[in-house]
Amino acid sequence: MNKLFYYGLTKENYKKCKNTNDAYMIKTNKVLSCVAAVAMFVLFIASIFLEQLSKFKFIYLSFFVVFALFTIAALAIGDKKYKHPIIGMYIICTILYGFGLSLALQYPDKKSTIIQLQFVLLPLLFTDKPFRVSLYILGILGTYLTCVFLLQDKSIMFEEAFNAISLSCLSIITHFIISNGRLKGFFNKEKYVETIKELIETQDEIFLIYHTDPLTGLYNRGQLFDNLKKVSNDSIKSPKAIVMIDIDHFKQINDTYGHLKGDLALSEFSKELKKLKYNGEITFYRYGGDEFIALIYEYKDEKFTKLSEDIHDAAKKVIINPDYKMTVSIGVAYINRDDDKNVDVEKWVANADEAVYEAKKAGRNQTFYK
Repeated sequence: MNKLFYYGLTKENYKKCKNTNDAYMIKTNKVLSCVAAVAMFVLFIASIFLEQLSKFKFIYLSFFVVFALFTIAALAIGDKKYKHPIIGMYIICTILYGFGLSLALQYPDKKSTIIQLQFVLLPLLFTDKPFRVSLYILGILGTYLTCVFLLQDKSIMFEEAFNAISLSCLSIITHFIISNGRLKGFFNKEKYVETIKELIETQDEIFLIYHTDPLTGLYNRGQLFDNLKKVSNDSIKSPKAIVMIDIDHFKQINDTYGHLKGDLALSEFSKELKKLKYNGEITFYRYGGDEFIALIYEYKDEKFTKLSEDIHDAAKKVIINPDYKMTVSIGVAYINRDDDKNVDVEKWVANADEAVYEAKKAGRNQTFYK
């Protein structure tokens, strides 16, 4: 049984949402320091014109400079290089506690409402291990109580101490509840994203199963006609030509070397076809048996000769036996769509089939253009 590691999550589950939690704290770091800097600047300007705030002028200016520098540093570091955002959160909260304490010490005979609110609110802004947060809050509490007993008026000293202790305990409990919900929310988000990725991968696998040939890895005959139907519906652009490729004397490979060698020949030839790079202008399909089809898009006529030579060269690279040299017959059927409404994909394929028949009739290992 996996032990709980972090707010009710196992160590493995926590790792899944750690990046999301870090991203949240990086964003909180930047926003909180920026808002604090703006607030300090506004208070500093106000202290220039308002007499009741004038005694805090130096405090406002000092903390404005600190938060402004912190904001600049956080923005300069960048999210990717911000390795330990929790440290930044502790620093910001400590500075804010220092600000509240500075104001409280200006009126030792009055209750310090600001720092009391800080005890409750600031720990809710970040997520860290409960014992570390508890130690932090107790450290801040100890510092504050020391100042209270040394500097506060005795008439409110014990009330301030009681309020600070009570609010600190409330802060620890509330932090645990809020952080627990926040972290589990992050985990559920990551789990949802992971599920979506798995579904997409499953869809891709299903697509490969139904639309590719398992032996060659090329698109299969079904996918060929699906794409040609999309041409009929004007869903995709029309090819400029259909090329049919037939391996010469393929039956002799099976009869002489065995069917496993025949499968190897088909597989190796397909690998060579995939190596032909024409910037996405050509898509290869296994039509059936020893026949392959290529749909050619946006291809200049003068380059068809180069393409046929490349296919012939690809066949020569297939070696399944020292005594065997593969050759192919190629039929190229040009497509002229003078009338976009008149699309006969079966006729296109038939024309390519007739062209490859003419190439074989002429002696094989040739290309015939129709």
